[in-house]
Amino acid sequence: MRQLVDRYIEAYNACDLDAMLALMDREVVFENYSQGVLTARAVGLAQLREMAEKSATLFRKRKQTVLTYAESGDAATVDIHFEATLAANLPNGLKTGQSLSLYGLTEFRFAHGLISHLRDFG
Repeated sequence: MRQLVDRYIEAYNACDLDAMLALMDREVVFENYSQGVLTARAVGLAQLREMAEKSATLFRKRKQTVLTYAESGDAATVDIHFEATLAANLPNGLKTGQSLSLYGLTEFRFAHGLISHLRDFG
């Protein structure tokens, strides 16, 4: 599981969408929570690809750094530091060129040797 997580983070940081999706089960579920509220959800590789392509256009650069890693059963939990520079203005008032530095938690679940569920909490 750790190898899958590390490969996912590497692909994410490299903006290599094909490498990211190659690690996912075809019925993968992705969910993003902000302050406890579900803000985005994708089911299956096609929806996740579409969401990831749109998301990638928002950043000039982005990087996730793993701070802690823990496994339990078929799941892994990772504390993440996310750094990015915006490539577009956002509806919340953030402007192109602004830098972000956020901490969050990502939960990974695995099935058939692939990532089957990915939940980001920020």
